[in-house]
Amino acid sequence: MSSYKEILGKKIGEGMHRSVYQHKDYDDIVIKVMKDNSSRPDHNLIEYNNWRNAPKDIRNYLIEVISVTRDGKYLMQRKGGDIIDPPKDIPKIIKYRFPDSFLPGNNDWRAFGGDSRLCDYGFSKL
Repeated sequence: MSSYKEILGKKIGEGMHRSVYQHKDYDDIVIKVMKDNSSRPDHNLIEYNNWRNAPKDIRNYLIEVISVTRDGKYLMQRKGGDIIDPPKDIPKIIKYRFPDSFLPGNNDWRAFGGDSRLCDYGFSKL
């Protein structure tokens, strides 16, 4: 693959710091792209490191990150399904590190493999 730009499909979401695109060739993968004007250009790198370093019991609450570019501009992640409520039995570390994910109206929890998993966890280190 010569460039992440070549695999960007339709834009499917946007937050304060990143835009999210469907992978051009795979329906089950998204690409998160850091915005050039972001005040927090490290979101993708934090999310990647959170996934890579999380113990298995914590990973069970996160949607898998596949890869990230060295500069953190692009992150490839498995795609979650419909927006759903977070599970009831969440470890305290997730509630502590990602409190915004539990606010009413938040859409960070997605259906994934029969579970509810967090798709946006790059704003705080685990």
